[in-house]
Amino acid sequence: MRGSCANGKKDLVQKIYELYPQSNRGEYLFVKLAEFRSKNAVEFLYRNGHNDTLLVIKAFVEAARFGNTVVVEFLLDTKRIVSDIFDKAFEYAASSGYRNSPTAIFLYYKKLASKNSFIRVFEQAHDISVLKLLFEKKMFRSNLSLSRLTVPHTAGEVQILKFLLKCECISAQSIGKAFVNAAISSQTGALEFLCRDSRLPTQAVDKAYIEVVTRSNSKIMRLLYDTKRVSPEAILKAASSYEYFNVLPVAANYLFADERVSEEVKNQALLTAAHHGHSRVFSWLRSSGKCELPVEMLEEALGVASDRHTVDIITELIRDHI
Repeated sequence: MRGSCANGKKDLVQKIYELYPQSNRGEYLFVKLAEFRSKNAVEFLYRNGHNDTLLVIKAFVEAARFGNTVVVEFLLDTKRIVSDIFDKAFEYAASSGYRNSPTAIFLYYKKLASKNSFIRVFEQAHDISVLKLLFEKKMFRSNLSLSRLTVPHTAGEVQILKFLLKCECISAQSIGKAFVNAAISSQTGALEFLCRDSRLPTQAVDKAYIEVVTRSNSKIMRLLYDTKRVSPEAILKAASSYEYFNVLPVAANYLFADERVSEEVKNQALLTAAHHGHSRVFSWLRSSGKCELPVEMLEEALGVASDRHTVDIITELIRDHI
């Protein structure tokens, strides 16, 4: 096909065009050629009658998606690309993952994209060079909330996340969401540098802590607790989630060992555990050798214990104190 175009064999090109299935998952030959850098073939077909507007639009978008800048430039010069289609192509060029940042940058400098499209490109771009360009051109104001500030899984995504965290316009809310997602996904590297950001809200740290408790992830629990940013209220809530048996000893340890947690709160946690028959809390207190609670507190828990096993363990704890 390319050779026929180059040699000007119009009849042969027309024959190939007619033999090619007009629909292959909805894709036409004109569009396929636009995807695969066949600028000469695209131009030849266009100038010889295969230039339906809808076909041109689809070819333009697909060429941008695959990073074929020469085809994008040719189709743009046809003056048949309207604003919303330009925006779509710009966003695809920035986000499709085909290493096509040169195409996105080419489209940026055409100055035809809408303001909303710039924001979507910033949220979706896979290449840090596109993000840096948008920042250098001061496309954004302060306190920008980004859905893209999520857990990085590749070296490129880590690079992007670190770059974003240096930008003052990123909102605390976005950083908080990224932190919670990193905790849920056990991304320790992302957690460590997100935690160093002064904009990270306490509420996000608490939410992340509770989330990993519900997932029985003791490793991330320890990492979050060691930041000293988990509130006493979150520590209590986690220790009260007694159905998560695998992490109960860890949660109970933090509750009863943390100096920030008041005796009143510890007492309430014990009463709740006794009332619901969560004997494992008291078993852990006894086996850990860390039970320094007043006998009066244990006796109060004994008074509300709801099952025989819990009563027996609390009784043993009281005897240990006497």
